[in-house]
Amino acid sequence: MLYVRWAGLVFMAAVVLFYFFRPETYSLLDYANLIFHEAGHVLFGFSGELLMYLGGSLNQVLVPLLCSGYFAYRRDLYASGLTLMWAAESMINVSVYIRDAQERTLPLITDDPDTHDWWNILVILNRLQQDDAIARVVVFWAFLLYLVALYLGFKGLFAQAQENSG
Repeated sequence: MLYVRWAGLVFMAAVVLFYFFRPETYSLLDYANLIFHEAGHVLFGFSGELLMYLGGSLNQVLVPLLCSGYFAYRRDLYASGLTLMWAAESMINVSVYIRDAQERTLPLITDDPDTHDWWNILVILNRLQQDDAIARVVVFWAFLLYLVALYLGFKGLFAQAQENSG
């Protein structure tokens, strides 16, 4: 069982690392991210226009963060680390969306470029020209989160290995 967990952590770490270098590549996780993203518009839609647009990306990142918090609370550092990697991957996905705010060339489920969340958010905040810089900041925080996720995942595995050997 421990070998499977090691393989799972290494696989997830490699997959997320790949997305740092190829952020425009879609993954299987992005389908789950999309569901949580769209649900975020509904959940935050009652809080005004800005939060309705922002709610998609917020929820897309909050769901894996909440899962990680749950696992950390249960003292399962391995699972907490894996779900933090999911959050980092989700942040990379959001950064691609942010970076596309001016061009609005990404395919949207509405096929209407005027529904581009980050175009609307940055227009409201009068920051549209800073979309690339904001996206880079999100990637930076995603990378820090990735490092924390690796630490937690490996710490959880080493703790389990010690339990099994003693």
